[in-house]
Formats: sequence, structure tokens, C-alpha cells
Amino acid sequence: MIRAIFIAYIWTLKLILIHKFRILYYTKYCLPAAIIVLACVASACSPGDKARLPTYYNLKAELEKQSAYLKDNKALAFKNSKINNSAPNGAEVNNPDWNRELALFMDLDICKPALIGRYKVDTIKHAKYWPGKPAEGSVGKSNEASALSEKYLVRYTALDEDLPVRSLKVSFTETGRVRFADGEILKNSILAYSKRKLAVTFLPEGKNNVLSTYRVSAMEKSLFSDTTRIELFGQIHVPQAGE
Repeated sequence: MIRAIFIAYIWTLKLILIHKFRILYYTKYCLPAAIIVLACVASACSPGDKARLPTYYNLKAELEKQSAYLKDNKALAFKNSKINNSAPNGAEVNNPDWNRELALFMDLDICKPALIGRYKVDTIKHAKYWPGKPAEGSVGKSNEASALSEKYLVRYTALDEDLPVRSLKVSFTETGRVRFADGEILKNSILAYSKRKLAVTFLPEGKNNVLSTYRVSAMEKSLFSDTTRIELFGQIHVPQAGE
């Protein structure tokens, strides 16, 4: 009987010691490690770290804002287009569907979380650049290609061959307003190939920054058709009070 009580006492003492050892172990080693891990996770998700991630200019958001402004102000579009070697065709369009008119340029959107880090970003201060310079014989006014001296130019270049937007350049004035943007979209598959060069320019109107011109230079070819070259130049006029 005494022996059984003694054995029970020894086992109880062992369990108490093991329990205390576990508490000491988790307190000394596991708890600090867990705190460190949680701190790392919290810091990785904190707004401060997100703010340090490279961001790309949101051209799509700017064009959506322009589309709404042009629609509300009943803007006109003076368009010249040319297909292959045909003569340029001009037309004045009253109150066009601006979302549809600018849809091609919204395809230059690279401001997406999945694209962060997939473009090389270069910033050139006091840049002089010829935005959307037309090729010889293309439609559009020649003075639109005059050199612009801007505060800085940001150039995005695709790092991966599978990215359709191959490049995007955006110029800003000293006040931070976007002055122009142009880029290149390339799509290539077994059945079709297309290459589009797109450009838009903006002009200040009071407190607003208003889309002024847009240009498309495209080349498309498919397995079942010949190469088609398309040139389009559009100039925008926003009627003033009394017009």
C-alpha cells in the first residue's frame, strides 16, 4: 500500500515538472518566435510598406475622367483617318461616344496589382520629347509633333515578352499635370499579329486638364488576310459659353 502511494507520488511529481518545463519552454522560445512572426506579417501588410511599393500611372482612370468631362461638355471631335494607301478621310463628329472613342487608349492600362514589378521604370527630369510624332505621310497636324519641354518624363518598359503593353511614356508639367502619354501594344499569336502605337495629349483649361488630341497608328495581319495599316488622328474641341 505504501509502495503504491509512493509510486503515485513520484508520477504526480514528474507530471508537475514536465508541465512546468513545457510552460517555461513555450514562454522562453516559442512565444518570442510567434511574436516575431506576427510582427513580420503585420509589417508586410501595413500601409507604410504598401506605400513603398512601386506604382504605375493610372492612365485608364484619367481617360475615364476625361470621357465624363467631354460628354458633359458636349465636346466635338475632328477626325482624320487613313487605311493603307487610301486618301485621308476627314469628319466632324458631334458629341461622340467618348467611352468608345477612348477605349483603345484605355488598353494602355498597366496600373494593376498583378503588373507591379513587371515594368522597368525610368524617370527623366526636364525631358524634351516629341509625343506621338506622326510618320511621314500620316494624317494629323505637323505642329502636334513639336518638341515639348516638360518637368519630367516617366518611361515604363515591359520586362516580360508576354505583356501586351510593351511600353508607356507619360510626361508631366511642373504642377504635376499630365501633358501627354503614348505607348505601344503588341499582340502576337499563330493566327494574328497586331501592333498599335497610341498617343494622347492634354491641355490645361483653368483648373481642368482636358484631352486635346489622340492618335492611333496600327498594323494588323492575320493568317487569312493581308496586312492592314490604319492611321487615325483626332482633335477635340470643347465649346465655350456662347458658342
